[in-house]
Amino acid sequence: MKATVPGRAACLALLLSFAWPAGAQEPPALPDGEGKALVAMVCTQCHGIRPLFVYNGDDQKWEILVHEMVAFGAQVTPQERDTMMKYLKATFSTGRAAAGRDAGQLPSGKGQGVLQASCGGCHGLPVITRKRAGRAGWEEILRRHRTEERVMLSPEDAEALLAYLAANFGPVTGAAKPKG
Repeated sequence: MKATVPGRAACLALLLSFAWPAGAQEPPALPDGEGKALVAMVCTQCHGIRPLFVYNGDDQKWEILVHEMVAFGAQVTPQERDTMMKYLKATFSTGRAAAGRDAGQLPSGKGQGVLQASCGGCHGLPVITRKRAGRAGWEEILRRHRTEERVMLSPEDAEALLAYLAANFGPVTGAAKPKG
């Protein structure tokens, strides 16, 4: 028997809801952007926002997923659907993480490749580059990812990543956060 689109979407939503490790903290708030409130309202009716942070999709997969959720019963107009897709692609697409689109080019440096390969597989670059933390803050984030998400990095790659993040995405002093 062939699975229907709504059936596949239900299975995907269920699988994604289990992908968040038991005992893990709630995901951070959704990043700002046009469509944030709409995504929060529509998606949380069935599964919350956690799946958005763990779904490993490029632009095309996000578009397919939104269409599947609409077929499964998400109540949105075509314009709202398009707004949601634009927000999800700009915020969470792994295609953007790999290419560095919509976040500007990453500063060059020893940890740039580690960031793209290790962090970009799950997060769009805007999620990463909007975050500002000192070395200790990035160490805590990496510790959580290594523990809860089972991110595996060699000690050398972890050090390169931490140095890169602290140098390029540290706290902003005396200026507004970048809008990347």
